[in-house]
Amino acid sequence: MKGVTEEQRRTISAFLQSCESDLLDFTRKLILINTVNPPGQEDPVIWTVGELFDRFNIPYTVFPHGDGRSSILGILRGSGEKPGLLMAGHADTVPLGESKWGHPPFDADIEEGKIYGRGASDMKSGVAAMVFAAGTLAALGVPIRGDLLVAITAGEETDSLGAREVVNSPWIREAACGLIAEPTDLNILVAEKGALWVKLEAFGITAHGSMPGQGVNAVEFLAELTAWWKEEWGKKWTHAAHELLGPATISLNRFEGGTASNVVPDHAEAVIDMRTLPGQDHGRILDTLRGQMDLLQQRHPGLRLSLHVLNDRPPLEIKKDHPLAVSLREKVSEITGVDPAFGGAAFYTDASVFGPQTGMPLVICGPGNMATMHKADEYVEIQNLKHAAEIFACWAVEWLC
Repeated sequence: MKGVTEEQRRTISAFLQSCESDLLDFTRKLILINTVNPPGQEDPVIWTVGELFDRFNIPYTVFPHGDGRSSILGILRGSGEKPGLLMAGHADTVPLGESKWGHPPFDADIEEGKIYGRGASDMKSGVAAMVFAAGTLAALGVPIRGDLLVAITAGEETDSLGAREVVNSPWIREAACGLIAEPTDLNILVAEKGALWVKLEAFGITAHGSMPGQGVNAVEFLAELTAWWKEEWGKKWTHAAHELLGPATISLNRFEGGTASNVVPDHAEAVIDMRTLPGQDHGRILDTLRGQMDLLQQRHPGLRLSLHVLNDRPPLEIKKDHPLAVSLREKVSEITGVDPAFGGAAFYTDASVFGPQTGMPLVICGPGNMATMHKADEYVEIQNLKHAAEIFACWAVEWLC
């Protein structure tokens, strides 16, 4: 890396200051668009991003997913002398919830240096900062030697629909590293927990409630299995906590079964949410669970158990002294005057798709505060947003020039 020069940094800062109102207007325009997922309906955000790419003369590709949903990949081409850099974010948001909002969720109110609205923090401000960072380099004609890729995806809050398609683009495959602009208050997350969600089902034999011996109680056996699994999980996977992520966790989040108070149930199902740490193998975890299921079925004729994986996101990690993290930390410190903290994400992001599919190292850093995301009166601080755009632009220059 050559490093961004002081002259380049001043030029980038001056350009972004000149279009500050455009950055705020664009961010507000994104928040005004309701992309609550489900159903998503990200098309209007993608079109709005495409219009800004057009303004900055950045070529792009749209990935249609149907039903009003799409993703977009902007490609600011370099000379080809260096591999590319990916910046990625998502267009969808979580639902509003039941809490009362003081600021209407889709009005994008500005008050006391903050923009309010659903998605203000998670993560339409991150989207705006990335697009304006790329637009700044395009407008200034910065001679980059590698491609700067900006991916805005659909469906991150549920199934990463967009990332799973965008990652197959040959442009993405040629990138060397990347950033996910989730809200971190411009701190730098270098680790991310994995997620393994499974649905367990038990099938037994129904009988009259007064004669339980004539049946096979699916609820009882599934309760036995889930209790055993929670105890086993504690023995094998929570013995050591990660420095940045804490311990692996398990949560039984749904349990259903039975049809009537006087009928032995012949069906039950449960959903378990497991959050894993780097180094913990999901295949081994599933093999252990399936082994116990086989033992129960052998011991109890008439009982059948099944397992279906609902979500499988591997844990991710890069070292704090990785050049990707070190260089970004330097940029945040230079531009904000504050040394950012290193941390880890207990939640998963689209990094869980882009990282394993490409092998590229990724960091998570963006405007907005994790404490406000998914809550009523979600907001982003305007200063945080402006800093993010400048950080992303200067950091891209450092990597690509």
